[in-house]
Amino acid sequence: MLLPQQLYVHFFIYILRNTFPICELFSPLQGTTSVVLAELIASLKLVGGSLAELTFLFLGAGEAGTGIAELIALEISKQTKAPLEETRKKIWLVNSKGLIVHSRMESLQHFKKPWAHEHEPIRALVDAVQSIKPTVLIGSLGIGKTFTKEVVEAMTSFNFLTLLICAGFGLLERTLNHYANVRSSFWEINLIVG
Repeated sequence: MLLPQQLYVHFFIYILRNTFPICELFSPLQGTTSVVLAELIASLKLVGGSLAELTFLFLGAGEAGTGIAELIALEISKQTKAPLEETRKKIWLVNSKGLIVHSRMESLQHFKKPWAHEHEPIRALVDAVQSIKPTVLIGSLGIGKTFTKEVVEAMTSFNFLTLLICAGFGLLERTLNHYANVRSSFWEINLIVG
């Protein structure tokens, strides 16, 4: 049975069409990555420990997902003095073809290659969750119906406290599709999301 105190959900909705550049150096992606990192650091008050003790799984391995992952890895490296290559080992990414693994290296775009780990190929998100057993699941794409009831239940089956972060990118309707699916998943398992 999933208890309300076991699940912490953060929705970060960033609507690109409603933004304007503050200066030439401003990047919506940099703002999003910073907010996600800040949310993770703040969430440590709930889960305890440090970022280095968490295992991350991203749904979305585009420039947004890899950008957030890189900032997390850099922060862990800064906190622990471990090499960046070492800190990346706690961060996993799933794209449309499945888990980013070393056996797919030839077909990966250059910005995905640092995230290819030694692991058997896994296609479905729920299977990746069950295999990797992440503490944190971050959605960094605008496609809906991805954090299903099965994914949420898999996350909570091995974590006392599960962190789900939905970083919405793209147009509003895509972000709302993602949000609405998460809300309906929680409804089915008797949780209320505010």
